[in-house]
Amino acid sequence: MNRYTHYAPTGITNCDASILGSSSTIAEDLSLSTQPCLLSLAKNKSSLIRVGGGENFDKVYRAVIAANEEEGYKYHVVGGGAGTWGGLGKVVSEVQQEADSMVVQLEMVLPNGAHVKFGPTDWEDARAEGFTVPRTKVISGVCRSNPDEHDEENWIWERCPEDFDIDFNDLWFAVRGGGGGTWGVVTSVLLQLHDYLPVNPYLFNIIIPSPTEECSAIAPQFAEFKAQYISAPSLLNVTKERSLACGSPDVASEIWCYGDDDVMQAWTRFLDMKNSTNPANVACLGSIPGTSGYAENSIIYTSNDRFPGKVADSPAPMTIGPSVAGVLVPQSWLDESEENIKIVQEHATNTPYYAFGGATASGSDQANSLSQAHRDAAFMTFFSDEANFWGNLFPQMFDISDKTNFPP
Repeated sequence: MNRYTHYAPTGITNCDASILGSSSTIAEDLSLSTQPCLLSLAKNKSSLIRVGGGENFDKVYRAVIAANEEEGYKYHVVGGGAGTWGGLGKVVSEVQQEADSMVVQLEMVLPNGAHVKFGPTDWEDARAEGFTVPRTKVISGVCRSNPDEHDEENWIWERCPEDFDIDFNDLWFAVRGGGGGTWGVVTSVLLQLHDYLPVNPYLFNIIIPSPTEECSAIAPQFAEFKAQYISAPSLLNVTKERSLACGSPDVASEIWCYGDDDVMQAWTRFLDMKNSTNPANVACLGSIPGTSGYAENSIIYTSNDRFPGKVADSPAPMTIGPSVAGVLVPQSWLDESEENIKIVQEHATNTPYYAFGGATASGSDQANSLSQAHRDAAFMTFFSDEANFWGNLFPQMFDISDKTNFPP
């Protein structure tokens, strides 16, 4: 697929709000050309990027970087820490919103050979129910009637033959959260772009001239601070809004924030509560000034001779260790007791992946197959069975009273 058309370098579309007053409807537009922008505007967004089925996030990131450098920083694309992930990888945004809500339209080749294009064509406001994006009501799709034509300018989209028996509502539900390699081959996807927000990366025991023994000694305290700031911000007198602006890959030394944050103030308060507020300890955590975005920073600091100028996988592929369970730890369980955060720190076999919470629960169009566990999670981490995870911790985190229904 890497040889398939690369759309991202020229694939950004800015939506004109004047189409909202158009007399034509999406249903009358057999090419579905207005559908992506109409849906985006319904989400109060105004930009999209088209990504080819063979383009990974390295290519998408660099396309958005180039557009930002040319037009002034306007765009933010939701992506993951791995540049080698495909354009439909499981990722979250700066406001912790799941990747399924970023998909606006899809093109696929189905097992029957049909080349289809489909997306939501009817939706309704769901803010009264606590959702931040419209509820999808109807998915419409079209089929290409001239599959032998290679020039995309000459592609003809028409209603699919009845004997194809394609249920686009089911297909939309399945491909967004239902796993890959099952429903067909994605040839392109239109992804939602967000308004650009400045990024503030904070690194522990790295910014200072070199790592120090003094900072290494308080690394467990930094891990506790990060868990509290992201998953239990009230313990640090941090607002939920400031907390949700931040996240962290499963790398012990990092916190990434978008927009306004108060990480350094909270770090100082945390150390004060631990009676270890001295300038040396405070200085163990620092920011990288002048960082334009995650991808830009990754290109600068993880460049290598083998893949120069590419967004590297962060962290690099590795073995997890003697783990028995990768767990989406429920936010509700952490809210029950401050001690539960300490339990995770004591028994988890790796650094938690803080990319959940916030709009992962409310940013659903209610027409996708992403599990409720993803939406209700505070973070993901791994556990060994040294603490009898299945017999002890798992029943604390999840309701297992119904033996016929495994927790979602």
